[in-house]
Amino acid sequence: MPVSRETFVSADAGPAAVGGPPAGAAGDALLRVESLSKSYGETQALDAARLEVARGEIHALVGENGSGKSSLVKVLSGVTGQDEGIATLDGTAVRFRSPADAQRAGIMAVFQETLVASELSVLDNVFMGQDRLFRRGRSRAAEAEASSDVLSQLGLGDVDVRRPMWSLTLAQQQLVTIARALVQSWKLLLLDEATSALDVDGRDRLLEVLREAVGDGQRSVLFVTHRMDEVMQSSHRITVLRGGRTVGVVRRGEVALDQVLSMMAGESGTAAAVVAGGASGGPLRVARRSDAAAVLRLSDVVLQPGRVPFDLLLPEGGVLGVAALEGHGQVDLLRCVAGISSPQSGAVTVVRDGREVDIHHSRVSRHNAKQAFRNGIVYVPSDRKSEGIFPGLSVLDNLIVPSLPRLSRAGVLRRRKIADEVGDAVRDLGVKTASTRSKIETLSGGNQQKVVMGRWLLTTPRVLVLNDPMRGVDPGARRDLLELLHEASSRGMAILLFSTELEELLTLCPEIAIVRDHSVTQVLSGEELTLDGLIAGMFGQTTKTEAVR
Repeated sequence: MPVSRETFVSADAGPAAVGGPPAGAAGDALLRVESLSKSYGETQALDAARLEVARGEIHALVGENGSGKSSLVKVLSGVTGQDEGIATLDGTAVRFRSPADAQRAGIMAVFQETLVASELSVLDNVFMGQDRLFRRGRSRAAEAEASSDVLSQLGLGDVDVRRPMWSLTLAQQQLVTIARALVQSWKLLLLDEATSALDVDGRDRLLEVLREAVGDGQRSVLFVTHRMDEVMQSSHRITVLRGGRTVGVVRRGEVALDQVLSMMAGESGTAAAVVAGGASGGPLRVARRSDAAAVLRLSDVVLQPGRVPFDLLLPEGGVLGVAALEGHGQVDLLRCVAGISSPQSGAVTVVRDGREVDIHHSRVSRHNAKQAFRNGIVYVPSDRKSEGIFPGLSVLDNLIVPSLPRLSRAGVLRRRKIADEVGDAVRDLGVKTASTRSKIETLSGGNQQKVVMGRWLLTTPRVLVLNDPMRGVDPGARRDLLELLHEASSRGMAILLFSTELEELLTLCPEIAIVRDHSVTQVLSGEELTLDGLIAGMFGQTTKTEAVR
């Protein structure tokens, strides 16, 4: 059906089917939000926003970074209060003063940033906040059984609940925070970019669990995501926010992806440009540069004992994608290249001024991140909260930290040059901030990620190592960042890019290395470079399994 940029459908029509008839009676709303407004200083985060979630519904909340999605979730979960407006749950007006208030009412929230106690066990993290001061809500054995059951549903059945949280990967930690919500008695589950750290397998498992959970017709899920394939595959209805206002509510299955993106972008059309560019073979794909001089070389690298050795070569101006399921060694590969950790054996070398320089070799026992940085290799992490941003510092400070030697003279900062470069970076990256002096925490997650990316681009590296850099970034901003990477490649920067967004890899990369069982099993290019080919390789369902030599 034709969809204008401001389109609404009534909840009375019931949610669209997702693999079967909708649950819940027509017009049976679990949650209603009317005229909700919230401001932070001069920033109007929500402006008379409205939302209605039916019983038995998986409802998607979408919009570009800064559209108000996270602010709405924070109000509904009791993290912050609204300035104006009303929310009703089960027909009763609610106004939560704390997350505990929301949880007592049956609203559980999971946020993009993994809220865990690293030194405590998985079990303690699952039941965090549920026990009373002087006695536990249930026995330790019952807690262990309940947590194991939920974790098994989410694909973590092999994780010992006695393990400390710090020993888990980012994706595993995220699943533990989701289990924390699911193990409780809930009516409405709020997921704010909670799938952003998950690979395709983990994401699909979670969505199946959610579909089963709302099948009783009594519970509902409101999820915020920038992964539009999730929206178009799993939601019943979609609410679109733009500039803090609700601009449309549509039924999934009656609109096309480009129509939803157009509603998100408004007159600017930035999000819709992603569709126009195409997911595979679009105009952003970098040309393969087999004749370019080598910049980075991995020789006989073994990431873990007993794994197959492999070689990789990254040419000047080349973009090599990395695709893998969670826990198959892709992060080990990236960290080795960046000098943060060392391979079990083999060598990682960067070619500089015609000679090869060891970043580290199996004979080198200490880490060599400084050596890598001195030779032009920089690393952008996926977990911006613990590895990326400097909390308490401004946007400007977060951008210039590694560039301070270049931006000072005789120990004195060149403030005019700093202001010019930071201003250019904020504009080029499309960072939405009231001022470069604003604290980094006041920015949305996607805008924080842009600042982390911009920090390292300002150092003009020779090799840029990216660990899922678009996590939590909206489609329009993703397109902007992909264009920046394309431009950087055209200037000769070599890029090693891992992403859980496979279409992102297909958009930019002329070659993609499949990492499985802590080894590179193949490198796809040309006609082999398809979504089906990537997924097959990641799951080991391919005949082409020779190590790259």
